[in-house]
Amino acid sequence: MIVSDMAMRQRASAPTADELLDLGPIPVETTPAAREALAKLPKKALKRMIDELRGWAAKAPVSAAKALYYVDYEDPDLKYVLVEFLLVPPGGLDIDEQVEFDLKVSGDLSRAYGEVLRSLPEKDKRRMLGGFLAGVTWPDDWEYVWSDDSSAPLRS
Repeated sequence: MIVSDMAMRQRASAPTADELLDLGPIPVETTPAAREALAKLPKKALKRMIDELRGWAAKAPVSAAKALYYVDYEDPDLKYVLVEFLLVPPGGLDIDEQVEFDLKVSGDLSRAYGEVLRSLPEKDKRRMLGGFLAGVTWPDDWEYVWSDDSSAPLRS
């Protein structure tokens, strides 16, 4: 009985996926499948990653984020949580300037992501690298949900 009471208290005090994906003023939508997958990632490593992404997002030209569960159609073993940030590009960019803008913002995000990975113990690094990615997306592509079948609530 004591063991089950302890387990219940630990589960009750464990942060939920939505709490773990707190990006400060950036609103985040999380699909049920992504929420479930986030709960399986190493908590301290995920918290460190989200803390870094929160700091990055506070300075980046992004206005929202969504967490999806990506499963590759050709390789079903390739699956991970994909956190996409919605870009807020300056108006009037030509195609070359759009590419340059995307490369700059994506590069900054990649550096933040990589810094966290390099700071993690090897076991956590492998689990995070295999289970959590972050990227940016343009407003025209925001509605796309990759292969996350649990994303219906995000589209309604």
